[in-house]
Amino acid sequence: MREEWQEGSVPLRILKESGYKINVYSSSDLTYFNMDQLLFGKNRVLIDQMEDFSQIRFIEPYERDFRVVETLLKDLESPARRTGHVFIVFFDATHSEYSVPPNDPPIFQPALKEIDYLTLTPTNIEPLKNRYRNAIFYIDSLMGKFFRALNERKLYADSIIAITGDHGEEFFEDGALFHGTHLNHYQTSVPIFCKFQKNPWVLQSQSATHIDLFPTIIHHLTGRLDFEHLFDGQSLFAPNRWPYRLAVLQNGPKTPAEFSIAKEGEFFQFRFPDIRHIYQTKELEILQASIPPDEAPDLLKPLLHRE
Repeated sequence: MREEWQEGSVPLRILKESGYKINVYSSSDLTYFNMDQLLFGKNRVLIDQMEDFSQIRFIEPYERDFRVVETLLKDLESPARRTGHVFIVFFDATHSEYSVPPNDPPIFQPALKEIDYLTLTPTNIEPLKNRYRNAIFYIDSLMGKFFRALNERKLYADSIIAITGDHGEEFFEDGALFHGTHLNHYQTSVPIFCKFQKNPWVLQSQSATHIDLFPTIIHHLTGRLDFEHLFDGQSLFAPNRWPYRLAVLQNGPKTPAEFSIAKEGEFFQFRFPDIRHIYQTKELEILQASIPPDEAPDLLKPLLHRE
């Protein structure tokens, strides 16, 4: 079905049709899993300006991230860019090899200078975790530079800003390494930072998922909730929000077969036994349940009690 999406993601189309120009700055490769086509449409039709540093292979991810921020800040010097623009940034330093400037003293020590995946064990993992922490610290420093520039140019107060990551990382806490293997706290819990313009609106939840971000932003910009039928997520300002968070386990190019539903104090994990018939079957295998089925909310009991 996704291959049929020719016009890009619904939220970006709404913003585009509302008169916003879409500016994209990327250090990471957006062709991965055809992400650029899914987000921005065939031939990236939704993008007004594209600054793609991902193909500069002779420099490391940390340097590409630096160039992304420098280019964005230079563009923001133009008065014409200060209103009516959406800026979307993709960083890469915290992914995979955890890229850090080699000449900067590491904040977290000891830290690996190179990663030998064949020698990693739960007993020697801390230097790798420190390398990861140092990459996060580096991205944090770039974000600090970005925030300071916004404040200096009197742009911060009137900006809507959302920052998140696509996944967490596991370092053998539950027996796995990195990500894409388990639906646990280490791999699925990511920071979601949202900053909105001043207004009397009150967030209805302190927890969210990625699919809530654009419904929240569009609700804030337009004051309207009649777009919600177009989204899987909900605005964080909406009353009577569905209280659960949904996560689906990546299964490479195959149909995802494992998912979890969670809220504070409750966690349920399920799997479709036969992924070939996932759209026809009602059969689910219960992998984990934090509370007995009889104590589950009525909404989830049909999943926990199978005939």
